[in-house]
Amino acid sequence: MEREDLLEKIYQSAYKNEGKHGNCSQSLLAGIDEHLGLIDDRLFKASHGLTGGIAVTTEGTCGALAAGIMLIGTKLGRNKENYYNATPGSFDQYKPSKRLLKRFKDEYGTCICNEVHKKIFVRRSHTSSNYPSSLMFFLYAPLDFNSFV
Repeated sequence: MEREDLLEKIYQSAYKNEGKHGNCSQSLLAGIDEHLGLIDDRLFKASHGLTGGIAVTTEGTCGALAAGIMLIGTKLGRNKENYYNATPGSFDQYKPSKRLLKRFKDEYGTCICNEVHKKIFVRRSHTSSNYPSSLMFFLYAPLDFNSFV
């Protein structure tokens, strides 16, 4: 399947999931999992409190963005051994996470949930280019999603 086709399918799943179940962070991860099978239950559960700018306060970082960074961490984040040993080169997650954050801010001007929502709902359109639960991870992450499979 072509990358763009897969991205569109994941977007449609994430969008449908959010409309049906709410929770931007889990909707994004569920959409990814439905098509790539990458999300284990512990990661999915851990993302629950990220929704709505952290615990639906809308005051913190967009939950979909946070979930995308968590997913990058599942591949590139440092493990416990590297944490305790401060292994050089165990900070591989920072660069792609910073690029994801930059692209997100370039799109929305912020990463704060309530400000992102103002931009989304002013447009009155939920497309893959302006809805954070869509594919912010895959559209903007500098990683090749095949490396996760």
